[in-house]
Amino acid sequence: MLDEQNRHDLIRAYDLNAAVRDNDRISSWKAAERKMFLDLQKKSGVRRILDLGSGPGRDSAFFVKEEFINTVAADFSYRMASCCRKRGIETVLMDIMDPCLKDSSFDAVWALNSLLHIPKRDLSQVLQNIGRLMTDDGLFYMGAYGGVDFEGILDDDVYEPHRFFSFYTDMNLKEIVARAFEIYYFNLIPLGNPKTYFHSLVLKKPN
Repeated sequence: MLDEQNRHDLIRAYDLNAAVRDNDRISSWKAAERKMFLDLQKKSGVRRILDLGSGPGRDSAFFVKEEFINTVAADFSYRMASCCRKRGIETVLMDIMDPCLKDSSFDAVWALNSLLHIPKRDLSQVLQNIGRLMTDDGLFYMGAYGGVDFEGILDDDVYEPHRFFSFYTDMNLKEIVARAFEIYYFNLIPLGNPKTYFHSLVLKKPN
């Protein structure tokens, strides 16, 4: 779990930038990731999606609009959660370290660039928490920047206060994820920097 100061700074950083993020356009590669996951859900007959670390609810609104999927947005920033509610999305103010949702209540979980704020020592527990929220045949999308081994405050972060991040190499991320899930899909998306890229994973609960 983040210490009190880092947690406070992280929430404040997102609260202060909620309006900006609410008006941002989605990058083309993120839109492609979202569509890829939605296409998988269409095949499995998804009924309920948890948008974990939802931000202002842009992805939640997409799932609802495209397929009328029952979508719940969860974020620990009050202002981000308020943006979701203004979009008419069912919203929960929640920290994934202590989820306040029923076990087995979602058959899909979408987490785009939200788990990268989890301290490395806590990621295994968070993945177990997510697994408990999912039905046995559910799919979990986990996407996060990575490619390097890093944990701490990014001094060149464009947000104030600067945020805490955890980045993983491919091997380390796969090793940790495999403790809780089977890897259904794994892809690397280049970001223009030879040392860093985006980890795209679709996971399922082990049989």
